[in-house]
Amino acid sequence: MLLLACPEHGTTLGYPVPPVAAGHQSLETLVEIALRRHAADIESVRRGVCPYCWGPATISFPRETLPDLYLRLETVYATVACEACWMSYPVPIPELLARLPAVISLYEDNDLDPLEAQLGPRALSSVSEVELLDNGMANVDISLDETGLEVVIDGDGKIQQCHRSD
Repeated sequence: MLLLACPEHGTTLGYPVPPVAAGHQSLETLVEIALRRHAADIESVRRGVCPYCWGPATISFPRETLPDLYLRLETVYATVACEACWMSYPVPIPELLARLPAVISLYEDNDLDPLEAQLGPRALSSVSEVELLDNGMANVDISLDETGLEVVIDGDGKIQQCHRSD
């Protein structure tokens, strides 16, 4: 298991890594692969498919509590889950958008690697404000330098609205 963690704040990402990979790849490569696979897993859940057993996956928010080992970010969390294999874990709502083409474009247009949307000072959870709406949706305002992106996501992970402002 590759854990990206801070002793003061907790774990930000835990991802299974085969032992042979740990013995043959650099730490930077392992982190990059873990981030890419985690983003693909979240995208799969947004499409309603569990990335592990391929059963039906769901997203629900807000999540009220977090396990002790999780990093406490100043954002609203969702729960991704699968009833078939019992997979369940918290995800900051902005991270649900990491593979959205508009988000990738926003990061690239600001000369940032799209992987920076997941980790570091420019991570989506750090540059976004989340507002839970009365209709069960969430409004996510992303701001990078002078560029903004407003995304409305419903409780099923579907994008209902996406608007960029330069």
